[in-house]
Amino acid sequence: SCIATPANMNDFYGKFSMSWLGGGTASTQLKAWLDPANTGATVLDGWNPLSINEYSLPSIVSIYPNPTNGLFNVELTLTATQNVTMKVFNVLGKVVVEKSFTNISSGIYSIDLSTEAAGLYFVEVASPTSKTVKKINVVR
Repeated sequence: SCIATPANMNDFYGKFSMSWLGGGTASTQLKAWLDPANTGATVLDGWNPLSINEYSLPSIVSIYPNPTNGLFNVELTLTATQNVTMKVFNVLGKVVVEKSFTNISSGIYSIDLSTEAAGLYFVEVASPTSKTVKKINVVR
């Protein structure tokens, strides 16, 4: 770093395009880490879970127990019959559970995160026109 001691005054930088396949082995190439499935994608949509603004699905959405040991319920009371998706995101924005329901108006739906790490998750309940995001804390 630029504040290195005189004994270590070197700064090293790399060019992204050179590092994509450079380095000689998969463990030193960016491609092996950033595109392991060889999708060729050059752009990914971002998601910042810390900037979520909750806006309401025309319904009542309850999540319990919270905190949970992994198994929890999502209780819906919708004002009209609609198609609904439920997605659970980890703090990195990765979808860890996704469920879809057709023509529902209410009910209790169980979600199991017992195989996921302890921590904070975001439960998105969405219809074609709106959504609600709730937080769930998984503890062990």
